[in-house]
Formats: sequence, C-alpha cells, structure tokens
Amino acid sequence: MSVNSETDETKTDIMLYLDEDEYELAEKMAKKLGFEAVSEFIIHVMKYYLDSTDDKWEQIYQNTCED
Repeated sequence: MSVNSETDETKTDIMLYLDEDEYELAEKMAKKLGFEAVSEFIIHVMKYYLDSTDDKWEQIYQNTCED
C-alpha cells in the first residue's frame, strides 16, 4: 500500500507492506474511528503515535482487537 500525505510544507510518500490480516485490522480500526480510507487512518495513527507520550494508542488497538 502506498500512502501519500501532502501539507503546505512537505510531501511524503510512505510505502507500507501489510499482510491480509494486518490490512483487515487497519481497515476495521479505520472504520471504527470514522475514517473513509485506510490511508487516512494510517497517516493519523503515525502522527498520533509520534506525538503521544501515553498509552492511548495501545488502548485503541486493544479495544479493536476485542471486537
């Protein structure tokens, strides 16, 4: 999967290699959080993860896996 993110300052191309199970989990999490596309979700997650100093991301992951 190729993910493109463009802002006023930078353009970034990110290549992700996901197996079918990982993609399905990402797709499920994206839908649960209201994102229309997996690529939007992945960019959001990366930004959140880089900015986060607590375990909120882990909580979201665990809540999704329990469904």
